[in-house]
Amino acid sequence: MINSTVLKLGNLDPMVFAQDRGEGKQAGAAWKIMLVDDDVSIHQATKVALKFFTFEGRSLHFVSAYSAQEAKSLIQSHPDTALILLDVIMESQDAGLQVAQYIREVAQNSIVRIILRTGQPGQVPEESVVVEYDINDYKTKLELTQQKLFTTLVSSLRSYRDLLALQESQNELAQLNLELQRFNQNLEQLVSERTQALEQKNDQLTHEVQERQKAEDALRIYLHALTHDLRNPVTGMMNVVGSLLKRPTTGDDSAPQIQIPSSVITRMKAGCDRQLKMINSLIETHEIEVWGIALRQQPFALETMLQGLAEEWEPSFSKKRMTAAYQIEPGLPLVYGDRNQIWRVFENLLANVIKYNPPGIAVSVTVTVDADPARLRCAVTDTGTGIDANQIPDLFKLYQRGSTRPTRGLGIGLYICRCIVEAHCGTIGINSELGAGSEFWFTLPTMREDCS
Repeated sequence: MINSTVLKLGNLDPMVFAQDRGEGKQAGAAWKIMLVDDDVSIHQATKVALKFFTFEGRSLHFVSAYSAQEAKSLIQSHPDTALILLDVIMESQDAGLQVAQYIREVAQNSIVRIILRTGQPGQVPEESVVVEYDINDYKTKLELTQQKLFTTLVSSLRSYRDLLALQESQNELAQLNLELQRFNQNLEQLVSERTQALEQKNDQLTHEVQERQKAEDALRIYLHALTHDLRNPVTGMMNVVGSLLKRPTTGDDSAPQIQIPSSVITRMKAGCDRQLKMINSLIETHEIEVWGIALRQQPFALETMLQGLAEEWEPSFSKKRMTAAYQIEPGLPLVYGDRNQIWRVFENLLANVIKYNPPGIAVSVTVTVDADPARLRCAVTDTGTGIDANQIPDLFKLYQRGSTRPTRGLGIGLYICRCIVEAHCGTIGINSELGAGSEFWFTLPTMREDCS
């Protein structure tokens, strides 16, 4: 509101230019003061009165608004304003009060100091204004002399400075709390990850210890079986030789002779053959572990191989009163592989059928096209005792046997079968049910493959 009241300039009191306990401090950015009044002369007089004012080594920078609407806009663009000298009556009777309410509630600026100045105090009672609005002082323009203006300015800036420092401290504290929360979260995550890693490592070590214990147990059993299986043929031959030495001799004393029946020689040869076969199997297993299996692959027909198997194994099946059938799907392509090694796979599977089953069962050998047309599926099926489901997962491992019946053998035949089949890029497996027989199957490629 236009008002004829003018600030009394008078003589400037030197005390107001002294810095508030900050004399000698390095000067910073000017304190920002907003003048809100529709009387231009009030703006001019205030600036003249405060021209040389400094506080803590900082001068003043004025921002002028000549209406309530302009003041609302300027406070948004100057949120670092330290003090607002705000006229109450401008374009409306309560324009200044609306500005004060806008600053606190809409602009959310709680630290800027607001001093109301009015030329008509009767129209805006001081008590109701102080109670209802968040202002910091209420002055009439008549009482706001130059000296009072300086005093009010110093107290307001000191209050603003302290509130700003408090706000900055609160912001720093909030930032520290946020960083602390993040640190705690990261720490919890690191602890959780480390705990999980340690638990996994512990589980792994526990599993390794258990596997090592199993391996040691298996090794003890294997060494016992190996000792037993290798000792039997030697013991048998020693018994035979001992019996022969007790027989009466013929000829002169210088060259005594013992007559030996052919059956005794046959048993001795069979014992030697068994022992030699076991030793060769052990040597071969070691070579497979170190060097792998060397293949001489070429295309050939499995039909010819099955005919040879039928002829060679017929006496063994007949001796145990087993029936064997060989079936091959017509028109099959040639298989690409090592003939001798694949023969050994069939031979080991057929030998196991005879070794681990009672007499009188039926055996079938089949060759068909696999689900993958680039492979053939070979199977040896029997109607024998079957295999316990708990033994199947380890059946193709080294030194494992698929029967609890007492039999000769080292438990390496199926392991060798697996190595041969996998060297051909094939797969080997078993379908079996205890008491219902077994099917050992494997696949072979019909063309060259690289499975390295």
